[in-house]
Amino acid sequence: MGNENSTVIYKNIYQDPYDTLPLVLTLISAPLSIVGALFIFITFSLVDEARNETRKLLVVCLTISDFIMAISSTVGNVRYAVKYGKSEIIELACPSTECDYLCLIHGSVQTWANLCSFFWTTIIAFHLLTNVVFKTREHYFTLRLCVHGVAWGVPLVIVILAMVHGVIGEDYRVGSGLWCWISACITPSEQFFWMMVTGKGWELLMYLLTGASYILLKGYMIQKRKERKQARLSFMDLSDNLRPSDENYLTLWLVIYVLRIWGTIRFGVAMYKHHTKDKLENYATFDKIFFYIQCFGDSSQAFFSCILFCLLDPVIRNSLLTYRRRQSYHRLDSVVA
Repeated sequence: MGNENSTVIYKNIYQDPYDTLPLVLTLISAPLSIVGALFIFITFSLVDEARNETRKLLVVCLTISDFIMAISSTVGNVRYAVKYGKSEIIELACPSTECDYLCLIHGSVQTWANLCSFFWTTIIAFHLLTNVVFKTREHYFTLRLCVHGVAWGVPLVIVILAMVHGVIGEDYRVGSGLWCWISACITPSEQFFWMMVTGKGWELLMYLLTGASYILLKGYMIQKRKERKQARLSFMDLSDNLRPSDENYLTLWLVIYVLRIWGTIRFGVAMYKHHTKDKLENYATFDKIFFYIQCFGDSSQAFFSCILFCLLDPVIRNSLLTYRRRQSYHRLDSVVA
């Protein structure tokens, strides 16, 4: 849109009604994830039986990534509420002369944590595959420093590149929730490119690699069960490094799919719509519904990890109950004494 009385030519003007529902959904799921991550850390420190290599990867790496992401989502949504809460219509003119440092910082941190989560989820899948199928202890984990360098360092390099190119900023819900990601004040082609580089491309790769790994792993277990003519075969029967309850990790990729696929679908449909120029009937309604689900799902991974790997793990659950009883007895003895 042009303005003849101004030296600035506005490429786009975004107008969007202020909506509290996505704000509420994210401010429910993100704090739940923060609590879930803290609970995972607590169980790791209290339950000795849970401290195998797989759980170290979950607690020290994946949960830290999801914990940071949940905090960043909370910050981004609070920023959104404070900045736009008094407006009925949210408006952005491009190019924007406003320099929002909070948007830049939390958008960069969230993008980095998001990418780290993708990397560590994939690493956990490969760790299970190498331990069960190839019977290798530590396998590529002998190069642990290299693994950590890649999982933490590659996302950092990607985010720095995005910051140098000035593409992180207010995205006005284009492909994300209420948090900042890739700026809406660049061309659609640039948006799609940087969304792929800073998130969606790695997310799709994670879907493929983790899905393939877990399918291979499950197929291997079924084959071994038939060979041994056993009705039930656990991880412990196939690897000394794993516990029977570690089979819960087989469902990790399904949980991530269910939580995160909505944003990926939104991205794919938006890309199709842009390149084909197809108007797509009811697109706005479809995008809004999936946007709401994405706001909850993208910020809730640590919460569901807590359910899957703590509450549904009988060893963890029983150990925590035993610890609680022991503490109750100590308090009772202190009162009696």
